[in-house]
Amino acid sequence: MKEVPTPIHVMRMMHRYIADAYRELSLKEKGVLQFCLTEGSEKINCYFTANGDELTFTEGISDTYNVRLDCSLANWLALADNRLNPVIGVLFRRLKFTGDVSYFKKIIPKDLYAVDLTSVSDKVTAFEVAPSKEWEKPRKVLLLDSSPRGTKGYTKLYCDNMVSFLQEKDVEVNHIMLSQYNIQPCLGCLQCWLKTDGECILKDDVKDLYKLYEESDLIIYAFPLYAYGVPGMLKNFMDRGVIKQYPYFEKGTSQIRHPRRVHANKAFVVFSICGFPSFHQYDAVKPFFKLYSHSSHSPLIAEIYRPGGIFLLQNPFNYLKLKKFMEALRSATHEIIDLGRIQPKTQKRLNSKLDERAFLKSTNKYWDNLYKNKNADY
Repeated sequence: MKEVPTPIHVMRMMHRYIADAYRELSLKEKGVLQFCLTEGSEKINCYFTANGDELTFTEGISDTYNVRLDCSLANWLALADNRLNPVIGVLFRRLKFTGDVSYFKKIIPKDLYAVDLTSVSDKVTAFEVAPSKEWEKPRKVLLLDSSPRGTKGYTKLYCDNMVSFLQEKDVEVNHIMLSQYNIQPCLGCLQCWLKTDGECILKDDVKDLYKLYEESDLIIYAFPLYAYGVPGMLKNFMDRGVIKQYPYFEKGTSQIRHPRRVHANKAFVVFSICGFPSFHQYDAVKPFFKLYSHSSHSPLIAEIYRPGGIFLLQNPFNYLKLKKFMEALRSATHEIIDLGRIQPKTQKRLNSKLDERAFLKSTNKYWDNLYKNKNADY
């Protein structure tokens, strides 16, 4: 069970960092560093012994030492993290050294956190910054239909049409229905990082799905809106994507993220329908996918949101609106393949608004009929 560390445990953790760094020194000095620290009313006495090979930790006070440090635990941590200059610390009586101060520099390296990331580094690419400028027509497209209703869902109807539009551009399309696969939730055990080198310990369909993912140049995430977010099965799929990354951290275009195990130019598109008539229903989804785009090193090149997706299909008076939307969807799909983006005029056609009064009248009537007849086959 996890517990909040005590001050002495903090010193043991600090020792592990310093001991690792000490082993990497080309010239290892011998000596004893005595710490007499305070944290509130608590006293923390311990010392590090450097024998030329290893750095050991002992609680208590050593009979002999090369240098002793008296201060608060907070000031020692600031000193070790290079946030407190030792000269300033002494002048302002935040640090008190006894003995040969040079031993700190001899035994404790300046950079305790040095890690060579050369083999895993995954720098920001030109494709990620400006995908349309670097765009090449994708060879393979992976369309992930993430409706839990599967073949009974309205998402599939739209996805089937998107597949036809994609095939008109002579690209290979894999239309995958996530409801037909076993996708367990991520356990957060991180054994894929620390033990199995990118292999998840869960035995389900995620490995095969991510193989298709890696083989594809363009990913389309298609889903019905659930509670202002993505359905659970899609979130599970995304969470399990931790297998595609290393545990290390690196600066991306705007924030810190993990480097990928496989470097490839890959972009993605979001397509979603919902029952409500307003685009505001997607106010939570939009920032989510922006962050996901950054963390996955894959530019989000297009977003297609269709409020009232069921309403367009079930209300005969909306036939022309539906027809215009499908025509715009066809244009958008072609532009995505050819240009790596949706042109503004096409996006405007996709984002046509619905009349809320008409929506309330006809939709409530539609659901009232289903409710009275106990008909769940909508």
